[in-house]
Amino acid sequence: MHDLIILDGYNVIYKIPALLSKLDESLEGARIALADLVFDWKARSRYKGKLCVVFDARGEGDEGDAYFAARGIRCIYANDADGRIIRLIKESGGHVRILVISADNRVRNHCKAFSASVEHPLYLVQRPKKKRETSFEKDIDEAMINSINSDLRKAWGI
Repeated sequence: MHDLIILDGYNVIYKIPALLSKLDESLEGARIALADLVFDWKARSRYKGKLCVVFDARGEGDEGDAYFAARGIRCIYANDADGRIIRLIKESGGHVRILVISADNRVRNHCKAFSASVEHPLYLVQRPKKKRETSFEKDIDEAMINSINSDLRKAWGI
């Protein structure tokens, strides 16, 4: 499990059709839809770590968006969101398990180089995979156990 998930804000919005369609209304509407999507994803996935969304805009280090904060998501506005994400990864020094959600090749390649995991934005809308049943979890009746043991004793010459 990851300690921190960082989203490349506008990159995610442009890669998820439901969010992209919100841009027709307004940029703020798309950001609000992203906050709702991430909040819902967090509940579905039972993720307990920190979430951070980085957007291009306003000025380096300009923190805050009340809508995101109310959902437990840190929001950062930066002159260069890609550069800020890469710096966050570098500054972690590999001591924090980080997942970056972006389709931007520059971001993805830098994050991988600094040992962060990377997922495509559609990761947020995919259904969680069902856990596959392994063979040792299947019920085996007493007769089957005896038959297997007998065959093994014969094969091993016991």
